[in-house]
Amino acid sequence: MSSRNAFSLIEVTMALGIIGFSILPLVKLMSVGFVTMQDANSDVRAAIIARQVIAEAQRTPYGQLTDSGPIAMDYEGNPVAAGKAADAVFEVYLRVNPGSGGVVELLDSPNVSRLQVIVGGAALGNRPRVFNAVLANTGD
Repeated sequence: MSSRNAFSLIEVTMALGIIGFSILPLVKLMSVGFVTMQDANSDVRAAIIARQVIAEAQRTPYGQLTDSGPIAMDYEGNPVAAGKAADAVFEVYLRVNPGSGGVVELLDSPNVSRLQVIVGGAALGNRPRVFNAVLANTGD
């Protein structure tokens, strides 16, 4: 009897099947990871845009603060011209002193404004993100 030094076709096929079934969940996990990473990146972009809008509101004289929006913005947070609305992936709204929605207002002063920045659009899966800030009248 001779000794066997090779794998049979059945053994190779079984090994490839086991490897294939082991790799499938990893591939699925990678695709879920990529989608989650893209969502997180869009959330960070929305926060950066909200911070830009709040900073612009802080530079505005206190008596001239008004609601604004929608402001169309591209993925980098730059305003999009009216003729290039197709490039817009974010819509931004600024609300000055929005309703409390049943929450007791602790800052009930004529020299304090509550700002609410709403960032929505296609990049966020049409689920708007809401950011709040408080702005005080410094007399400038």
